Amino acid sequence: MKFYPLLTNDGSISLYNTEVDDIYHSSIGAYTEALNKYTIPSGITEYCKQNNEVSILDTCYGLGYNSRVSITEILKINPACKINLCMLENDPYVLAYSLLVNIESESEVIIEALKSVMLSSDLVRQAINDILNDVTFKREQELDLKLIKQLENIQSYNCKSKIDSKVLLHNIYYPSQSISNKIGQNIQYKSDSVNIDLWLCDARYSIQQIKPYYNFVFHDPFTPSKVPVLWTVDFFSEYKRIISDNGNITTYSSNSAIRNGMLEAGLYIGKTRPVGRKTSGTIAYKHLSYLINELNNLEKGLLDTKSAIPYRDKDFSLTNQEIINNRQILVNNSCKISASKHLRVNKICQDCI
Repeated sequence: MKFYPLLTNDGSISLYNTEVDDIYHSSIGAYTEALNKYTIPSGITEYCKQNNEVSILDTCYGLGYNSRVSITEILKINPACKINLCMLENDPYVLAYSLLVNIESESEVIIEALKSVMLSSDLVRQAINDILNDVTFKREQELDLKLIKQLENIQSYNCKSKIDSKVLLHNIYYPSQSISNKIGQNIQYKSDSVNIDLWLCDARYSIQQIKPYYNFVFHDPFTPSKVPVLWTVDFFSEYKRIISDNGNITTYSSNSAIRNGMLEAGLYIGKTRPVGRKTSGTIAYKHLSYLINELNNLEKGLLDTKSAIPYRDKDFSLTNQEIINNRQILVNNSCKISASKHLRVNKICQDCI
């Protein structure tokens, strides 16, 4: 099986991806990470104190913590707020596991909407079936046994809501990951209080189909060194197109190549507070007037080093390795100083940034 469930320090469920060789959340906990890396720094709850409708784009939805924690916090302070959620995810197995996530105080309306969307997908239902029939998954561990029982109950769920589902024939795929999902899906759920738009395909395809405007974007793929296809100047340019004038993009990464990529896409960048580690995250805006928590001089200086040369994928057609190789050529031929030399000259260790 490609994924194995893990319990994080705050008791929430995360996943280990065997193909990418990475976990979906840090050890501090999936819930804690979502709250402190996305909900709080994005300012989404403050926005919803003054607005009765919000639109969220969650790229690499995964287990759903980032958007679900945010929505839960929003409805605590403004129960009348209408939620528009767009979810980009390419793996139906991850979505199957997301049905097992339990968010304390989460709205039953949101739970019902998400369940209806997920289980309207034949790909997600097949993923649930595959998981339940996997011998390795049924190893004798307490967590797994509980999950098996929950999945069995979910499998029998009948969708009660009207869903609009479309097959996506013109899909592109992550070359480094499984290509078993050769046909994607777009599933839409609409009601008076919540609209959900799920794109189950390569985010490089779906991001081009999405229409403006989104108030908040949560960008949470695996690290750039593993999945650079979602960290390119070109992908960030699509974000600039679809976010509202007062919108922002929040991500956990402080990588200089990523920050420089956002700058080249025409965005303005600041930083978020560190959570569970010494380095900060990044927040990007469409307009300079909304920028807060600017980078310090050392961080700005890093943007003029070799390490800040961004990733590129002009036609959204390159593989992860091609993107990495192309960037490495630019790095090798660059006359800029290295990040390590920049830090050494400024007598600062990288862990202290």
